[in-house]
Amino acid sequence: MTDSSSQTHTAAQRDTRQNSIYRNSLLLRMCSADLALLQPHLESVSLGLKTHLEVAGSPIRTVYFFESGLGSVVGELRPGIEAEIGIIGCEGMTGSALIMGDDRSTHDCYVQLEARAFVIDAGLFTKAPF
Repeated sequence: MTDSSSQTHTAAQRDTRQNSIYRNSLLLRMCSADLALLQPHLESVSLGLKTHLEVAGSPIRTVYFFESGLGSVVGELRPGIEAEIGIIGCEGMTGSALIMGDDRSTHDCYVQLEARAFVIDAGLFTKAPF
C-alpha cells in the first residue's frame, strides 16, 4: 500500500509532463483538471513591442500567459509622469485583478520586450470554476 504523499507526488509529476508544452510557470504547474478548463480556449500569439495589454480603469478583456518576452506594469505618478511598478515574464500573467473579483485593470500594462503568450478571453477565464 502506498502512502498519500507519494501518490500526490506521482500525480504532480504526471500533470507536469502533460503541461510540458508550456513555458509559462503558472500553466506548467496547474493541475490537469484546471488546465483542461482553460486549454480549449488558449491561443498562442506574438506580441510586438509596446502592445497595450491593459489600460488603467478599463475592463480587462484578455488574459496573457507569457511564454517569452516581458510585460511592463506602469503606474501614473501624476499626469505625464509614469513609473514601472512591475514586470510580467514567463512566470506570470496579466489580468490578476480578475482573480480578486474585479474586472478592471488598476494600471497600464504593455509589452516591454517582444513576446509570445497564450491568451484567453477574460470572460472565459473568469467562468472557469476553479
